[in-house]
Amino acid sequence: MLAFSRAYLAELGETGTSGGAFSAREFRVSGFGIADFIWVTRLSSVSENEGIGLSLRRPKRPRRETLFAFEMKMVDWRKALAQAYRYRYFADRALVVLPPTAMKRARKFLSTFKTLQVGLWAFDKISGRITKVYTPRNSTPLCAATRGRAVESLAAQIKARPAP
Repeated sequence: MLAFSRAYLAELGETGTSGGAFSAREFRVSGFGIADFIWVTRLSSVSENEGIGLSLRRPKRPRRETLFAFEMKMVDWRKALAQAYRYRYFADRALVVLPPTAMKRARKFLSTFKTLQVGLWAFDKISGRITKVYTPRNSTPLCAATRGRAVESLAAQIKARPAP
């Protein structure tokens, strides 16, 4: 999980909290599981003079943040798919990340991933390479109330982090 998060952040050119983004590992949303890794993006200011910052308050206008939730498994892609689907209740995009050998087996069921709008990626820990087999478009989380709880939990985590 740590190797994937590093590779993903490196691919994005991010360190985890810079550039208007936030990442976390083992993110729990009660009743919907624990995402192995999350990535929150799109943090812009209200006005030019305020700078860029993360605001996870419930906005009056459409939300600006985008939340990606990742589930990683070594072998059991079916279990990973079920867990990642639950993340769709609070995330804009849910993805399963598997080693290349497990991804080859899961790829045979790509139509199921597409039907459930859950992404399928492979990560080779040795090379640090991420292969994106299927990436769904961002979609509205399945439950607004669950999304709100996730955002509140993220806001609490951010406040608890020491400033860089």
